[in-house]
Amino acid sequence: MEVKLAEFFIALAVFFSITIVASNRLFLGIKSYALQSLSIAAATTLIASIENISHLFVSALLMLIVKACIIPLLLFYVTKKLNIQRKIETNVTIFDSVIFCALIVVFSYFLVAKFNLSSRVLGFNVIPLSISVIIIGLFIMVTRRKAITQILGFLTLENGIFMAEIASTHGMPVFVELGIFMDVLIGVIIAGIFVYRMSETFNDIDTEKLTSFKE
Repeated sequence: MEVKLAEFFIALAVFFSITIVASNRLFLGIKSYALQSLSIAAATTLIASIENISHLFVSALLMLIVKACIIPLLLFYVTKKLNIQRKIETNVTIFDSVIFCALIVVFSYFLVAKFNLSSRVLGFNVIPLSISVIIIGLFIMVTRRKAITQILGFLTLENGIFMAEIASTHGMPVFVELGIFMDVLIGVIIAGIFVYRMSETFNDIDTEKLTSFKE
């Protein structure tokens, strides 16, 4: 029962990745990221319970505090502080993006089946779902024009890596995990400062504005 529930939360994380892609409002994208992190925290807790690995409980707690609470609050703060336009601008239409994400999931299953990869705890489904989240995160970074949504893409990618790590290796030692979470948090803070400075310079956070720089 716990295994099936953990797989459900992993699948839910993929769903929220696609929700980030499908959302045309910035606040909805940030909320989807928070819910994705919450789903991964729940899955990690269940894996820790199944395998009786104490340090995974710490990883789940860090995921809950840092990625499901602190980082979304920081992103909401930056969005409100800079009065960022809530509508998301993309280089690819929302419909095409969702179709592409569905194809990514299918391709990930094909890839994992070809190389016969599977999780020691949760079976076959987790690895392709993790790969799907990683590729979707990359897709968000490439196709979104606002710097804040590109940050969401990076964070989604990092969540996918965390999912693959938990499913295949039962996570890193607790001090390594703590260092990774702190790196991500500091990275988001630095990115927020960058977005603020970019907004001051261009009165916008569209990354296409950066092409105006000349040597």
